[in-house]
Amino acid sequence: MDYSVLNHDKCDKYDYLIALGAGAIAGVIDIFLVGGPKDSTLGCWTDNQVDGIVKSFARSQGWSPRLGNEENVGSAIGFLEGQFKVNYDQRYTSDVGSAFNMSTRNHHLKSLSHSPDIIGLFFSVLDQFTSTSTFIDNGSIIRIKNSETFELQGGNFLAKLFCAVANWFGHIISDIAGSSGGRPSGRGSGISIPFYELFGLCNLGSFTVDGHKQTVAKIATRVFEEGYDFRFGMTMAIPVFLNEVVIRLIW
Repeated sequence: MDYSVLNHDKCDKYDYLIALGAGAIAGVIDIFLVGGPKDSTLGCWTDNQVDGIVKSFARSQGWSPRLGNEENVGSAIGFLEGQFKVNYDQRYTSDVGSAFNMSTRNHHLKSLSHSPDIIGLFFSVLDQFTSTSTFIDNGSIIRIKNSETFELQGGNFLAKLFCAVANWFGHIISDIAGSSGGRPSGRGSGISIPFYELFGLCNLGSFTVDGHKQTVAKIATRVFEEGYDFRFGMTMAIPVFLNEVVIRLIW
């Protein structure tokens, strides 16, 4: 076999120009339209789309807001929170016996069962079956035994398993656009980008932030608290998606 063929560059000047142009377009969109969570033009659009999904899902589950409240996403979130109750929704340090520091700004990140990925699904089902709550903080996985027993609906194991998965999904949708209490005063704290919670295991490194030495895990938590949640993850993915589409369409 002639291995020199594998090293032959088959791209011509047009291929390079297309790649350069697509990258430039994506870069301009990222700089001027994505920006940061607090001043993002595309971020506002993405947040509105997620709000629409939450309201549509709430309506499919029986949400019937009073007249004039049809577009109130806080009302839709509150309805879903009542429909999909879970036992691992602690929000404050005192709720976990002061085992670690937690607040409403980061409990969706530190609670593994709130993760919108296979890890979150696993721990959500586990926590619901065992009446526990599982958290990740500064490199450690912490499990808390709840004082009240959580009872899943269903007459057999498969029925209870289905209920646990439905609870996880419904509760994720109720939190994806922030909590019902947090939305009236602002954007609210959503859920994490899939697998972002694993940064909580990275209790390593020493970086100076605001005059204090912090690990990767603590910096990741601070980044999440600044609004880099699932919604803004979708926003950041828009330039990448457009770059792929432009290159593939032209090719």
